[in-house]
Amino acid sequence: MRRNTLFKALPIVASALGRKYGITVEIGGRDAFTDGTKIVLPSLPSEHEMAALLAYGYLDHEAGHVRLTDFADVQVDLAIASALKHTLWNIFEDIRIEKVMGQMFPGCRTNLDRLTHQLVANGVFRLPDNLEPVSVLHAYLLYTLRSEALRQQALVPLALQSEDLLSQIFSAKLRFQLAVIFGKVRAMKSTRDALSLAEEVVRLFESELQKPQSDGEQGQGASDNPSGNTSQLSSSAESTEKDKPDQNKTRRPSSSFRGSTLTERQGAASGPSNHDQMGNRDEHISASAGTEDGTDNGNSGGPTPSSGTKTQKNSGDDLLDVSDVGQAQATIERDALTRILNATTSDFLPDFGTMVSQQLQEICAGTNRHDARNIRVAVVEPSPTGTAAHGKALVDEVRTQTRALRTRLDALVQASRLDRPHVSVHGKRIDTNRLDRLAVSDLRIFSSARPRQSVNTAVQIVLDASSSMKESRIEVARRSALAATLALQSIHGTSVSCVAFGKQRSVTVLTGFGERVEPTAHRYGAIEAEGGTPLAEALWWCASEILGRKETRKILLVITDGEPNDLDTARRIIHKYLDAGIEAIGLGIELTNIRDLFPVSAVIHDLTQLPKALFRLLEKGFTHSQSLRTA
Repeated sequence: MRRNTLFKALPIVASALGRKYGITVEIGGRDAFTDGTKIVLPSLPSEHEMAALLAYGYLDHEAGHVRLTDFADVQVDLAIASALKHTLWNIFEDIRIEKVMGQMFPGCRTNLDRLTHQLVANGVFRLPDNLEPVSVLHAYLLYTLRSEALRQQALVPLALQSEDLLSQIFSAKLRFQLAVIFGKVRAMKSTRDALSLAEEVVRLFESELQKPQSDGEQGQGASDNPSGNTSQLSSSAESTEKDKPDQNKTRRPSSSFRGSTLTERQGAASGPSNHDQMGNRDEHISASAGTEDGTDNGNSGGPTPSSGTKTQKNSGDDLLDVSDVGQAQATIERDALTRILNATTSDFLPDFGTMVSQQLQEICAGTNRHDARNIRVAVVEPSPTGTAAHGKALVDEVRTQTRALRTRLDALVQASRLDRPHVSVHGKRIDTNRLDRLAVSDLRIFSSARPRQSVNTAVQIVLDASSSMKESRIEVARRSALAATLALQSIHGTSVSCVAFGKQRSVTVLTGFGERVEPTAHRYGAIEAEGGTPLAEALWWCASEILGRKETRKILLVITDGEPNDLDTARRIIHKYLDAGIEAIGLGIELTNIRDLFPVSAVIHDLTQLPKALFRLLEKGFTHSQSLRTA
């Protein structure tokens, strides 16, 4: 097993990212979500490449929202916003926060780029199956903005395809107006800016929909009506509407819109007849091509059109009104805008965070809930409260035990740090007390000193507070843990932390790294014994804490009286501890199986033996580090 497997394990990296971003990360359960202050990941396999890729990308994305999105500023507006406005804001805000996170943390951009590439490869990012205008617009916004503003190159093909689909429901003018708004995306500075851009798009759509429908028809027929007589054009259009059996010849949206309602809407705009639905743009161009005087170059012998807006195809074909091209396109666009403005949340595609969350949940659901390969990290419970007076009384009670242990450990540490000078025939400094050796040709007169051994050790004490530790056991155990923590705190070069684990797969910090024991002593007296023995979950949490310490030596000491809820996972993670160079020690209270879990351990059958056994293991840990690592 590689030495760095623990360092690269998902909960360790996730916790490290959480500390880096200044947010809380929890791992457990079946769902991935954030409540605005913390990010929760489901219980996932510890060595699953796709799960890790999804988890890190999800953390990077949601951490951006936790750090940068000002929900309070837009909460009132979003509460009454339409589904369209809310979706647009979400897309714009996602772009903004990911861009800023990438600038603050370059690794964040790398993670998101890798994730995007994988989502495209896996088909998660794809053109919508339901090619409704709402889905087409959402896909266009999602892929175009991400590929351009965030430079996520894997999305470029999807951006181009979605743009082609959009061109068949929106006119070039409307697409250009959208592009102008999108040009402001890179300049967004706040959550309010993202909402303002969303409102600008909504206003654009509403204004286009409110324009009189005849505007498009008049604009289309202007070139065919030199006199500019709009009343004559209107009469001609009415007459054409009565004469032609199928208007759908003018334009077909796209063969890509198979099964969509765009073709149906175009047929509805043309009239009840739909027998020539499969006509295409080439047929339209061939049918409408002619000279300036209205003659048909492709059929010079045939009749000329009765007006400038109507031409005749080959014999037997229907008449075609060129002005109907604009009318059909305008009808399609207006219908699309109506659908988009009136869409509900379920009509839109999932946002980026939701897409990744769903993928994580699928991986979680696809594995056995009790599979030992899955990880669940203990959740930190609020530290119990007690009176300062009670804490001081506890410290006074255990100080005698603390003094004895501190004296022995200090003596051991001082001995290991003493200089041990010796003489040799080589060196730079002459020991003047050895010059008499020259008289007998003994050249060992140069003095040298062996390097000092620094303590530089982090110790994590883990106390079992499960229901089996009730009454006298928990009382003796917490006093012993307090005494040990006090003693270790006084040793120069040593940092110490003590946590308890038990109810609801949680850990409670009694004394954290960097905290003094005396102000936290009241927590020890307030801890209660309840719940199961979630040792594996507690060990995952402790690993993320102790691996972050800068001390060169790291020691884990577990005090427990029961077999872990998940024995296999506990055994696996202890092996990972050892591979990572962390020394693991176990102290079992009437638990002989402790020897199967920890390479260095002790078992007691009388609670009165607990303090001495605990101190003896600590002494062994400080003086026999090599045996701990290789046991």
